[in-house]
Amino acid sequence: MARHWYVIHTYTGYENKVKANIEQLFKDKGMTVDDFKILIPTQQITEVRGGKKQTVTKKYFPGYLLMDIEMSDVIWSLIKNTPGVSRFIGTKGNPIYLQDIEVSHILGQIDTVKKPKAFAPFAKGETVKIVSGPFLDFSGMIEDVYPDKGKAKISVTVFGRATPIELEFDQLEKVQ
Repeated sequence: MARHWYVIHTYTGYENKVKANIEQLFKDKGMTVDDFKILIPTQQITEVRGGKKQTVTKKYFPGYLLMDIEMSDVIWSLIKNTPGVSRFIGTKGNPIYLQDIEVSHILGQIDTVKKPKAFAPFAKGETVKIVSGPFLDFSGMIEDVYPDKGKAKISVTVFGRATPIELEFDQLEKVQ
């Protein structure tokens, strides 16, 4: 029997615990890390919180694990009875492995996410207040957002004229 990738549904938030439980269970049964592989697909995202940039890890598929293993009735039983495991993705409770193209697509997304993706806390048309820099305490409207740069183009009124300026996300605050 060949190894294939399977999807295990877990209770949301228990992905890491389920992974550790399965790894320990298999270790106790004499299996090595070469016998199986478990992935929790994640990505790095840069967010601005409280005026500061933070890089956080987000799960691609919350509540799911991917497992590469040679499936048998014994393995299937061990995994489905692991605390925190809801079920395998499949039909009528029987696990169905992922097609190679699906696995390539998922693993390709994981492999290409080396650079943190930026999260834009602002949207075009929003009114913001400038909280630092030479335009401190000015208000303006967002004309454009550049998440990859962590910047936004703001239109502020200076000497009675609308003036576009580009500022970092951490220099801006939403106006309520």
